[in-house]
Amino acid sequence: CHESLGAYFLPDFMADFLSRAAGIDIRVWNGTSADVREAVLRREVHFGLVVNPQPHDELVLVEAFPDAVAVVARRDLVPRDAAGISALLRKGPLIYAGRVDQCRQIVDALSGLDLLPQRLVSTGDLELTKSLLLAGVGVGILPRRVADYGHRGELVVVDPSLPQIADRIVLCWRADAHRTAAWLRTKAGLLEHANRIAPIPGARPPAS
Repeated sequence: CHESLGAYFLPDFMADFLSRAAGIDIRVWNGTSADVREAVLRREVHFGLVVNPQPHDELVLVEAFPDAVAVVARRDLVPRDAAGISALLRKGPLIYAGRVDQCRQIVDALSGLDLLPQRLVSTGDLELTKSLLLAGVGVGILPRRVADYGHRGELVVVDPSLPQIADRIVLCWRADAHRTAAWLRTKAGLLEHANRIAPIPGARPPAS
């Protein structure tokens, strides 16, 4: 899995699974979602937890849980009124991981809304973006689960009406995988934990 995805998914999964499956060794392999997908195809790893994967005839893809990339900031910096939110965005800086497609798409969308500040800070990864936002450096773009883990409620969505991009977190494996007892138990454990993942932090429930 990607490091930032693993940072909120793996701790609780491994603490529970390793205590119940003492005879199974787990090796963690990190990379971009595209790299993880390719590693599964090349049989370098048994399972991949990936974001928005492209389908492949040799892969089984199972929806694990949703996420969304959004504009976030430290809670105490977010105004309550629309004029204050616009001023916060235009003041900046806007911090985002430049190599993440969804972040760049939201930057483009904010530009189209005339809400981009003059100062943009492009970082190398999501974790550095998160650290800068927690320090109050500015407003940023992050997956909502990445923003929330370890600091629940400190980073919040600036305004739900601002552009967001939905993400699909998917568990994948090869269709022809050798299904040993350990493989089957690990797959079940991963899917069980995915089912326990809470709804997107701060997401409004669907209308009834």
